[in-house]
Amino acid sequence: MMHRGVLFAGHERRSAWAIPLCGKSKKAQLDSKSNRHASLALARKIKAARDVHQLANMVFAAEAAGGLNVLHLASALHRNATLWKSGSHLQSPQHNLCHFYERLVAENLPSLGARMLANAVWAFAKINHQPKEELLQDMEHALQNCLQEIKPQELAIALWGLVKIGWKPTSQLLHNMTGSMQTHMDMFKPQELVNMMWALGKLKHMPEKSLLRDVERAMHNMLSSFNEQDLSNALWAFGSLQYTPGDALMEGLKSEVRLKMRGFCPQAFSNTIWAFAKLNQAPSWGLLRDLELAAMRQLARFVPQDFSNVLWAFAKLGCAVDWRFMRDMQIGILNQVEKMNSQELANILWAVATLVCNTPPEFIRPLEKQVWIKLEEFNGQEVANSLWAFATLGHMPEPALMRCLERVVHLHVVIFLPQELANILWAFAKLAHRPEEEFLHNVDNRIQVTLKSFIQQELVNALWAFCHFQYKSVTLWRTVCTIESAAFTVEEAVQLYQVQLTGKILEWPYLFPAEVEDTLRRHILNSTVVSQFQLDLYREVVQMGYDAKLEYLTPEGFSLDIYIRFHSTEYAVEADGPTHYASNKDVELGHTRMRNWLLYKLGYTVVSIPYFEWAALLPSQRQMYLATKINPHSRV
Repeated sequence: MMHRGVLFAGHERRSAWAIPLCGKSKKAQLDSKSNRHASLALARKIKAARDVHQLANMVFAAEAAGGLNVLHLASALHRNATLWKSGSHLQSPQHNLCHFYERLVAENLPSLGARMLANAVWAFAKINHQPKEELLQDMEHALQNCLQEIKPQELAIALWGLVKIGWKPTSQLLHNMTGSMQTHMDMFKPQELVNMMWALGKLKHMPEKSLLRDVERAMHNMLSSFNEQDLSNALWAFGSLQYTPGDALMEGLKSEVRLKMRGFCPQAFSNTIWAFAKLNQAPSWGLLRDLELAAMRQLARFVPQDFSNVLWAFAKLGCAVDWRFMRDMQIGILNQVEKMNSQELANILWAVATLVCNTPPEFIRPLEKQVWIKLEEFNGQEVANSLWAFATLGHMPEPALMRCLERVVHLHVVIFLPQELANILWAFAKLAHRPEEEFLHNVDNRIQVTLKSFIQQELVNALWAFCHFQYKSVTLWRTVCTIESAAFTVEEAVQLYQVQLTGKILEWPYLFPAEVEDTLRRHILNSTVVSQFQLDLYREVVQMGYDAKLEYLTPEGFSLDIYIRFHSTEYAVEADGPTHYASNKDVELGHTRMRNWLLYKLGYTVVSIPYFEWAALLPSQRQMYLATKINPHSRV
């Protein structure tokens, strides 16, 4: 975000700016009319400089001749920032000019008023240059002393400038600046008010509630004067502070966004939709569709963070994304995937998994490759989100990457939060990756430390994963046993029933009581759905003369797709659709392997019919295919 108002422009003749360099008296500079003309001529030349080379030579020559004042240097820095932003820059003169300006400000600091201080900070920010810490501390002190005389515009650019160059003001200065902001609230223009809020959002500094109410009132009164950048930055600021404005302002902001979104730049667009998601303020269906269309028009100009923010926001809001929008987003992401950092990669993976959209393996593989390349940059949440996304998408990464992810988690296990630990365990189990015993032991210890912070779904996922690995977590099991069985979802009931059967088979001493087991079985029975694939398979088996049963409930409480008893052998024929296999390879996922293992241990011969094999058969080939599968002499 750049401040559009330039206080230097149009003020060449103001004496407040014509502060001489130390050692050069004002009288010596202004003792003749020719000197005044020379000073104005130099200012005009500075503004007309075509590139940084020419500008730097001009400034250093004027300094050597003793004809450079603060006005010239301020104008030079402004022109330099414009040229530098356009790509016409030279590192060495840029560096020297910045330090020359630092020295000038430091030498004249006692005589600078509020206006000059604000403009000095603004000038540094415009060229993305952070002065030395000592000078910034002195400037902070000077700003503190002149806050009584500061005007709203000066206050806004001073705070914006400090934050833009990466400097965090002291809490005392922030307190006094927000106090001055509240005093002059009715005097702020839209951009100035938005810049103040943007700076506070960037600092994650939550102001007093009374100030926020005054900001809401002021914004609501001037909302029609907001331009596209003002709207985006205001919403971004509220999102960063996690402060949801009242309905009147929020609805007004949404209306203005819809009216003016065609003028949004990519960053403004991505910040806006990100803010809606951060504040849990789902726009109307019409506004969401307009945002989608606006994004599609801007995709060619998106940078990695824009892709990450937009996808994350749509996923967070739970929006159904148009397939054409998703297709174009995927193409844009793949074009820039090598430029993405760890947060952007993790957010995109999490978003596409959450949106439950068509995500081909060709899209996920380049993301997987970048995760591997940049794994050292990933923090705990990013590792957990990436693993969860791979598992949710059914995408099975290369074994070497899975081992690396395991080592990263093991190394930093003490930093992971409950949700992250549960997601990591669940993902490893779903992706059929069995970690080392020491890893499981240390994760179990970490879970015991944070157990009180786990929610029900996290407890169930973690316990199911441990049982998948045939690892006993006594504390976790006892904790899950305390949950009211009627509160479990169908998915949780399926997981816990597999946990119960695993415990029985392995003769663990900790099992659910009989009444809980009955409740879990009822949950599963009430959720039974017969697929068309399953019906087609059943008809073929019956035509072959087998005594088959559809959706057969075993004495152990297992629901089989098709049950066959032939020559004293009990067969569990399973119509395994896409959810049973990895999306990027024809390999069974962890939950399918666990089902097959349980059925085998219960005495059944498992006959798995993969959907991709069945789909490749002609109708005349199906019974011959089944005859080779259902063999009384084969066991899993």
